[in-house]
Amino acid sequence: MVAARPPQASFVTAMIIPATTNTMIAICIHTQVGDMPHPR
Repeated sequence: MVAARPPQASFVTAMIIPATTNTMIAICIHTQVGDMPHPR
């Protein structure tokens, strides 16, 4: 399966997966911070 992929596909996948993971983490952190009451 992996050998059938062109090198560009695996390179793009290697770039997209970490970016997607970081985006999801950022969304989760932003949601948690947004739901927390802000200290005055």
